[in-house]
Amino acid sequence: MSSLGGVSSFGSLGMGSGGNHGGSAASFHQPAEKNQIKLFVGGLAFHTHENDLNKYFSVFGRVDNTIVMRDKETQRGRGFGFVLITFKDEDEANLLKKKIIMQNQQEGHYILDKKVDVKSAEDNQGGKPEGFS
Repeated sequence: MSSLGGVSSFGSLGMGSGGNHGGSAASFHQPAEKNQIKLFVGGLAFHTHENDLNKYFSVFGRVDNTIVMRDKETQRGRGFGFVLITFKDEDEANLLKKKIIMQNQQEGHYILDKKVDVKSAEDNQGGKPEGFS
């Protein structure tokens, strides 16, 4: 089981490992490239930040964008977010997507010592991420 309660061995965090961490929700409305996957992450602790998502998911591939959805007035996390991960090719993207979803169904994913629900953000609503209309 992977956890970020303390700090696990996930490597260094930094812009060198990917692209836009803490991007806008608008970037998640665009279709992913064939070598990318978009993930919906639900059940986040309210104090979760984009760098927490980056640290956790960077073990699977290059994290290009993360966003934690926040209340507009209080800036408190709303308990869910999105992650965009890039792989070397479409086959690797499909393989790791299956692995991530399978782990969600078995031992689970844990971010900040909290079990979260990870789903494909593109398998719902005609390719739109969950939570968007």
